[in-house]
Amino acid sequence: MTPIRILVVEDEGIVATDIQRQLERLGYAVCGVASSGEEAVDIATAAQPNLVVMDIHLAGAMDGIAAATLLRQRYDIPSVFLTAYATDDVVERAKDAAPLGYLIKPFDEHSLRTTIEIALHKHQLNSRLRQSEARYRAVIQSAHDAVITADHHGAIVGWSPAAAQIFGYSEAEVLGQPIGLLMPPPFRALHGPALASADDRESTFSRVREVDAVRRDGSTFPAELTLARWATDEGHFVTAFLRDVTLRKQSEATLRLQAAALNAAANAIVITDRDGTIEWVNPAFTQATGYPAAEAIGKNPRDLVKSGVHPAALYEEMWHTLTAGRVWVGELTNRRKDGSLYVEEQTITPVPDADGHLTHFIGV
Repeated sequence: MTPIRILVVEDEGIVATDIQRQLERLGYAVCGVASSGEEAVDIATAAQPNLVVMDIHLAGAMDGIAAATLLRQRYDIPSVFLTAYATDDVVERAKDAAPLGYLIKPFDEHSLRTTIEIALHKHQLNSRLRQSEARYRAVIQSAHDAVITADHHGAIVGWSPAAAQIFGYSEAEVLGQPIGLLMPPPFRALHGPALASADDRESTFSRVREVDAVRRDGSTFPAELTLARWATDEGHFVTAFLRDVTLRKQSEATLRLQAAALNAAANAIVITDRDGTIEWVNPAFTQATGYPAAEAIGKNPRDLVKSGVHPAALYEEMWHTLTAGRVWVGELTNRRKDGSLYVEEQTITPVPDADGHLTHFIGV
């Protein structure tokens, strides 16, 4: 196991040597000893220690606090401060360096080891927390759905780029505003009290619901909403994941209209897959052939209506035309379910996917 590398920064030579010996007896590797802030930065830049044991009071332009602050900001190297005394103003400055421990001179090996181990553990936890926060920010920044967080009073405290794009408000405009701002006027007053009294057992959370939301320009749009509740020492928060489903609703309405038109069409219509297996027929097909949809779907038209009147060459030419991506138009004599024959003009259209590959055929 690679030993922990520690840099000692102490301007009193005897004290520095004593600290180095204590650290080595405890199993740590001392990667350098510095007597000034400037020297500490130079050694740390080259050696990249896991921790710096730093005396606050150092001779020279850069004291221990300034050196520790620079090492933390530049290299994320944590420090433990050494001091024999500290005034209030020194303590306030020391906070800016975010040290992970303090040792009051004189100290014994047990105190030294305990302080170092706790400091290293804190640094590891802080690193994991920063990584987790970075991943969270990356997800939020790249998400296409709006991600909005409100506190238990219903005030907005988190606003993703997608939320700004969907609603039209900048982050500065909405932070601190009531979450009801994003809802239609009749429902705005209800959201604050609902969030304040909500708990994890309520059916409000962890399920998708459809709601109406309001943009900055006052326009209303349909959305899918999922809520998640979480808590900290500051209270509980609710994060909303909201998706604008305007285009989907429009597509659904168009599909319903098209389905109604197909079902109402007087001409028989058949939709098959690439292999000719029937996937859908309209009522006019049933009227013309005698086969209800339940009997037709899953079958090939040749198994239902092929009359045997036409030569095989006709069907070969039809299939060659269709698989080449061209429309086939012709007159066919077909057979009904009751065995009677009928003649129809038929147009069969190949349907490609986005990549140009044939997926379906539509016969009318």
